[in-house]
Amino acid sequence: MTSLAAIPSQPLWSLTGGMIGACALFSYVVLAPKIGFSALLGLAIVGQLLSSQMIDHFGLLGAVRRPVSLLRLGGMVVMLIGLAVMLFGDRLSARFLQ
Repeated sequence: MTSLAAIPSQPLWSLTGGMIGACALFSYVVLAPKIGFSALLGLAIVGQLLSSQMIDHFGLLGAVRRPVSLLRLGGMVVMLIGLAVMLFGDRLSARFLQ
């Protein structure tokens, strides 16, 4: 059984990860009713892809270094364009189709 007294002996990255996870969960609860669940999940997926690209490119957290290629970067751009359509598509179509 783990006690609260063991928290100060934990590595900083694990404590930071816990705080980031708690903030992410809180932001999901706040943002979901405002932007919709599909846009929220799109943002979460794009954020995970961006962070995984950074981890791979720089070899962080003991990962094998895999430099970002133009093909991977193009895939990220396609994802961002799709996310922009999900977030702003209704407003843009209403503006141009009037």
